[in-house]
Amino acid sequence: MASIKDLLSANKVKSVKKAIQEKSTSTTKEVLFSSTSENILEKEKSSFSKSTHIDSSAKKVSYQEEPEFHCDLYKDRIAPSINFQRELFTNFLPERFLIDSGTKSQINQIAENSDCISKNYDRKAAQKIRYSGKYKEHMKSIVKMYDSIFENEHNELSTALEDEFLVKATIEDDSGKGKTRVISFWEKKDDEHLLHMLFIDFYHLFLPSNHAGYDSDKQRRATYKMYANNPTCISKWLTTEKIKWLENN
Repeated sequence: MASIKDLLSANKVKSVKKAIQEKSTSTTKEVLFSSTSENILEKEKSSFSKSTHIDSSAKKVSYQEEPEFHCDLYKDRIAPSINFQRELFTNFLPERFLIDSGTKSQINQIAENSDCISKNYDRKAAQKIRYSGKYKEHMKSIVKMYDSIFENEHNELSTALEDEFLVKATIEDDSGKGKTRVISFWEKKDDEHLLHMLFIDFYHLFLPSNHAGYDSDKQRRATYKMYANNPTCISKWLTTEKIKWLENN
């Protein structure tokens, strides 16, 4: 099964070639830009610029739009919060009165707009999760927990992670890029692109990264310690009845 990027990039590159060739007769043509093929398109533009001597400052190319995604919940359920001490992962929330306004706002965004599943805070497409690097087994252990929660006899989610069919979208906060991530399972049926919301990673502990001068391992240990005793399951805040975009399914 091809990834989102693999499915779309070939057609987009053809569109870029045609658009840039037409540029020589019209330098005012405007172009919309698709995030999933940014690197490929930039290389193509550079190559054509050299061969046709078109001024790069004047080039504006029109690309195909991202596909439309149909968003829903994985197996029609909101996955409960888990606390996995061995993997330093939790997505439990604090006591209700201690939940900060930013987190409340992000939960409301997820409930109100399916774009929070398919797009990042910067409106670019949700990113494919690479099954590689130092945290690949860490991620797999967490996903296996969700396989168990959803009673997947054949570890469908673990397989999806290995095949790189899980994606993450970062939810914006008041400063722009927030720490909350939505992890979803992507699949394509016929011509329809489906995104099934799997779980919410409130503290950036599923795929840790460096932050504020801390390396990723030190950062995740400090973060987990901060939230390890949180008692509130996401189900206390987010229910299927509150997710407005499910009404359109």
